[in-house]
Amino acid sequence: MDKINRYFPHFYLKFSIFYLFAWLIHIVVISGVAFFHFRLDHRLIVIENWILDYAWPLNLLSKSVALFCFFKYFYDSKHKSIGDILFSGKRMLPSFHALALAVMNIVFFVFFIKPVLVDNVLFGIDRLTVHTTSIVITMLIDFIVILIIEKSEESSGEAIPKILYCSVIVFVYFLACFPMIKNISYSTVFLLVLNFSYFFLFKRSIAVSLTFIGVVLLPLYCIIGFDPVWGSKFSLFKSSIYSIDLHSFSLVTVFLGYFYFLYRKRSSI
Repeated sequence: MDKINRYFPHFYLKFSIFYLFAWLIHIVVISGVAFFHFRLDHRLIVIENWILDYAWPLNLLSKSVALFCFFKYFYDSKHKSIGDILFSGKRMLPSFHALALAVMNIVFFVFFIKPVLVDNVLFGIDRLTVHTTSIVITMLIDFIVILIIEKSEESSGEAIPKILYCSVIVFVYFLACFPMIKNISYSTVFLLVLNFSYFFLFKRSIAVSLTFIGVVLLPLYCIIGFDPVWGSKFSLFKSSIYSIDLHSFSLVTVFLGYFYFLYRKRSSI
């Protein structure tokens, strides 16, 4: 058992189990939705469109139920609530360094995307509110799960392996939950890497992670039209380019290279 733990630490196993459990719950939720639609004699295409139109809220529901069960099973008795896990001993405001990097990230994307305002009748404040809320809480759950596991093990471990592993697992979960999405962009996984990089490399700060989500991901997904599920269907802007794969990959490379440079510089002092 010690040898297994050495090569496959509990963190990676528990993180995978959570997303497997969340996917199973998602299947149950989707099955329930389909059942009621069939009871109303709706055609299959109608059901698929409804599920796609409510993809983010349905995903949020599935992950929330999974988190509730996961927290009840794995939480440390010293932490009485999820809020205690999130904010205990942590800064409530992001550092200027993190905020500046996030602003530079979105400026980089906007410079190359060159978004153009369009008259989209599907764009609305109610849809935007649901969209942003679902994305923020869905991604916040990722960080909560990580903190629950790490606190239960009283160990943080190396950041880079966890960044890559968490990004891949969440991306695979995303593909499994939304098989109806064709030609999903690679920028989705690159932005996940960037998202987890902000979390792990800034000392697992929720404030920093929310800053990146609010400054970079929400504008890209909800306003500019690069949402991995909905694309530009409900966005206020559109772009002449169809992919930000290269841009997001370049940003991840520069970001991780920058932190590697800082690490080498500090270790040499």
